[in-house]
Amino acid sequence: MGLEIHTVDVTPKKDVHGDICLYVIDNGEYLTLIEAGPSKGFERFLGWMDENGYKIQDIRYVLLTHIHLDHAGASGLFRDHNNQIIFYVHPRGAPHLINPEKLWRASLDTIGYVAEIYGEPKPIGEENVYTPMDMERLDINDESILFIYT
Repeated sequence: MGLEIHTVDVTPKKDVHGDICLYVIDNGEYLTLIEAGPSKGFERFLGWMDENGYKIQDIRYVLLTHIHLDHAGASGLFRDHNNQIIFYVHPRGAPHLINPEKLWRASLDTIGYVAEIYGEPKPIGEENVYTPMDMERLDINDESILFIYT
C-alpha cells in the first residue's frame, strides 16, 4: 500500500494562510507527522483532522526537524491528546521538549510578540521522546525516513 502525504496549514492567525505547515503521512494504518507546528495552530490542525476523518489517536509518530516554536511548539498539546505519540527529535532538542521553560524565555527575548503569536509550549513526558541516531531510519511501509544530523 502506498503513502498519502498531506500538507496542513497550522498558521496561528486565522486570516493568514500557508505561513506554517506540517505534513501528515498516512500509511493506511497510522499517521506520522513531520513537525507539530505552533501551539496556537493546534486547533486549526484538529479542524483539519476532523474534516478529513482522522482522529488524534491515529498519530503514532511526530518527527521534529528542530524545536523552534513554529515547528515543535504544539508537541505538548499533541501529547496531552494522545499519550502514545513518540516524538523524534535531535538529542540537543529533547531537553527542551521535556522542559520548555528555557526555550520559551529565550523565544520571548529574541522574537518577542511573535513568540506570543505562536503560543507557549507545554512539556511532554520523557517517555514520549526518542532521539534517533545519526543515519538511523524509520520505516513506513516500503519507504523510510533517514535522520541525518546537520
